[in-house]
Amino acid sequence: MLVVSIVVGGPVLFGAAQTEIPRALWIVLFGVLLVALFLAAARERPSAVGRAAWAVAVVTAWTVVSTAPGMGLLPVLLVVVAAVSVYIVPLRVGLGVVVLNTVVIAWATAQQSGDTGATTLTSGFYLLIQLATLFSSVSLLREQRMRRELTEAHVELQAASVLLSESARTAERLRISRDLHDLIGHQLTVLALELETARHRDGEQAREHVERANGVARELLATYVRRWVSCGSNPWTWPPR
Repeated sequence: MLVVSIVVGGPVLFGAAQTEIPRALWIVLFGVLLVALFLAAARERPSAVGRAAWAVAVVTAWTVVSTAPGMGLLPVLLVVVAAVSVYIVPLRVGLGVVVLNTVVIAWATAQQSGDTGATTLTSGFYLLIQLATLFSSVSLLREQRMRRELTEAHVELQAASVLLSESARTAERLRISRDLHDLIGHQLTVLALELETARHRDGEQAREHVERANGVARELLATYVRRWVSCGSNPWTWPPR
């Protein structure tokens, strides 16, 4: 938009068109307009600096357009100002500026040609361009906002999915721990009691308790430990059937 602004101001900048004020002053105002537009458009979010810069751009654009009798395409500057407004101020303010821009164009055209038909045609033409540009910018801004919200929602959904997956793993570990405690705890208690009893007995009685402890240990190894190992990397198959 800055490049377009410089191009439409080219005839006056290079002396091909006259102005109602000293050309040096007009060039200064034109430079102020470009700087103000840059400051207004460079802000990612509306701010006091951006609004002030845009207000300066509006006023200087009116002055620049109204003081160049052979306007040519200079009213495009007002179209640029209207397009930038959607990023700075509410839509109703932008529409108000469009109306004021159209009044400035109508006045400048009437001063130049004095033809009511030409004034009406030129004013209506630039009014339509301003409205089209303004609402196109609004649509673009809404699309960008929706894309940003969609991206944020996608990130939140991924985070929730990770948390849910981790919660499911934690719950499964707790379930497996309870199952191990319930299924193996009794056999381990029996094993400990048999060994403790065998330690206090002699001869054949001690051997009998040792054999029982051995049977419990084998049952644990065959029924649970080996089947647990057979589950491999899929602990969800616990408890083994």
